[in-house]
Amino acid sequence: MPVGDTQKAFARAALTDGIELVRQSFPWACEQGHFGLLRVAETSRDGDIILRATVAANALERICVRLGGDLDCLRAGRSNMLPGDFLHVESRVLIEIDEFQHLTSFRLGSFDEYPANLPVG
Repeated sequence: MPVGDTQKAFARAALTDGIELVRQSFPWACEQGHFGLLRVAETSRDGDIILRATVAANALERICVRLGGDLDCLRAGRSNMLPGDFLHVESRVLIEIDEFQHLTSFRLGSFDEYPANLPVG
């Protein structure tokens, strides 16, 4: 199946159920990973946003290290925005579609690094 076909089929199925999804991208979703998240959060000057971003960034850093990532390389990455899959505007839920190539035992292990109070589904 060509890249993007799974996302298109998902959006069509959601619309059939009356759920409208829009394409999304955010300034914190960039090649710098959690470093970009912290950079954007800190510019907000909102303590709650900074706190939540710090919790998320710490988890993302542990995942990066667990998967053998290079933190120096990540830190040096470009800050250009990466498009995500979908946003359900009404609920403010981000939806990412992971195809089979993303479903590895390494990825499964990364769930161990998620904060305990973060619902995953």
